[in-house]
Amino acid sequence: MRSSSSSARAFLNPGDEIVTARHAFVVYKLMATLFGATTVEVDDPHFAHDLDAMAAAITPKTKEVFIANPNNPTGTLLSQAEIDRFMDKVPDHVIVVFDEAYHEFLENPPDTLKFVREGRNVVVLRTFSKIQGLANLRIGYGLAKPELIDVLQKTRQPFNVNGIAQAGALAGLLDDEHQRKTREITIEGREYLQREFAALGLEFVPSFANFVLVKVGDGKTVFQTLMKRGIIVRDMTSYGLPEWIRVSIGTMEQNIRFPLRSAAPARAADAFPRAGGGLSRSNIFAEAISRRLDRGRDSPGRVRRSPQRGELAAPVDNRRRALCPRGGGEECDREWRALIFRTLRSPATRMRVDFGSGRPLIARR
Repeated sequence: MRSSSSSARAFLNPGDEIVTARHAFVVYKLMATLFGATTVEVDDPHFAHDLDAMAAAITPKTKEVFIANPNNPTGTLLSQAEIDRFMDKVPDHVIVVFDEAYHEFLENPPDTLKFVREGRNVVVLRTFSKIQGLANLRIGYGLAKPELIDVLQKTRQPFNVNGIAQAGALAGLLDDEHQRKTREITIEGREYLQREFAALGLEFVPSFANFVLVKVGDGKTVFQTLMKRGIIVRDMTSYGLPEWIRVSIGTMEQNIRFPLRSAAPARAADAFPRAGGGLSRSNIFAEAISRRLDRGRDSPGRVRRSPQRGELAAPVDNRRRALCPRGGGEECDREWRALIFRTLRSPATRMRVDFGSGRPLIARR
């Protein structure tokens, strides 16, 4: 949300227009409204962007066109040929924003950075909230030609990204193994869910992201029923799709937790796997950080008991000293960033502040 709001703040004025697909990320429309601009929503047959129709909707008032690829919440994907044909039609006064939050889940993603290299009015947005599992850090990045970046820099909020978030993001960029494993888990889980939805006779949109949009009849009721069972899905009423829900893909253990095949379509609320939050809440890194926290139990002064909930906590500065007994160095810094990354991404930990000392703590739930 922060990246799209930064784009809106930088380039929109009252009376301007933006063009989006009807079922694109709702924040585009909210940001346009906030800055006094009008949103032109273009119909999206089969829940996919109709780029020819979006190009035809551009007027002299159009300032930005937002394209999410893969799209949220439908999971549909535009091909390179479709994108190239669209870009040939876009006039120079329009800024095209490619929101690629789910880019890393694609095995062969379209190349939109070539338009940046060509000096076009294009902004490519990426995030660490999805495949990196760092949603709680609220960090991402944008790629554009220097002239557009200068405008974004002038209009961004001050101190908008903290140091811990930057350390986690840098380590995440280097962790190819985590991205590969998460991509494989997501593809396996996505194929499983779509296969089971088809067996149940439920209509769904074939997805290229880490979720599946599925039609269940009464999305709000299904959402509320699943919530009572501790399962979080997204009710799509706010997107004008009251009969649909969006189901995040979890680990296979989460995906198969419920007997989908034995559930009748009439009882769709009983048919969905426990996938609330997707991989960003999985236990991939819980064991590693637990070992690190447990290792400090026998060391006086390095582990303390929280007075609020009784969970185990370790001061971050002590953890760094344990990793870097001689004070630092490039190897130590690299290991420290990796530790922060693993810790923040783990559902078994959370960050808080010890108000007695003012130090940040890594706490195990």
